[in-house]
Amino acid sequence: MAASSLIPTINQPHPVLDESGALGFCLADYIYFDQRKLSVAVSPVDEVNLGITIPDAGFKPDAAYDLTITLSNDNPRKIRGRALTPRTLILQFGQDEDFIKHLTSAHALTVTGGKTQMQFALPQIKQLFSALQLCNKPY
Repeated sequence: MAASSLIPTINQPHPVLDESGALGFCLADYIYFDQRKLSVAVSPVDEVNLGITIPDAGFKPDAAYDLTITLSNDNPRKIRGRALTPRTLILQFGQDEDFIKHLTSAHALTVTGGKTQMQFALPQIKQLFSALQLCNKPY
């Protein structure tokens, strides 16, 4: 199926506090029809992480997974994801301005690992990313 036919529900940005009660990051989720989820997190210093949740994925917590990601028709890039849970991988991009530029103009994200390839539609990503940045700077 084409990414455009898999339009997700978007959970709007909300703050996530750390253990001390301080703002840790702002988070928004794309939730897809097949229960997959793509989370976009932006810290107060504009560090970006993506979380990929796949039901029944069977990841080994704390294990590293070598992946290739492609944003729309841009060049593929290699990244190492780390499993947070058996269902969720985190991809850390830090303050990579080139990645952020491509992410905020992309229509889809393709993730390839081994023989598996998944596509995630990214409707309204530019507006969503701006809202995440505003969420981090409430004052």
